[in-house]
Amino acid sequence: MDNEKQWDKVKLFVKTGIVVLTFLSLLVLGINYIPKAMSVTNSANNKKLPIYCVDVDENKVALSFDAAWGNGR
Repeated sequence: MDNEKQWDKVKLFVKTGIVVLTFLSLLVLGINYIPKAMSVTNSANNKKLPIYCVDVDENKVALSFDAAWGNGR
């Protein structure tokens, strides 16, 4: 009977470990691939879009003016 309880504890530990590892794997994959999949592309009409954000290694500041805002053309 004591041996059976220990075996049940081992099975529960293994099942819990599998669930936790699966969750962590999905979390890591989500962090790596979901932002890339959600990026906005404008390939339908090949219209060039302004660059609002660029990943760089250094800290930099950029200032831009949207001079065409409100223009109906």
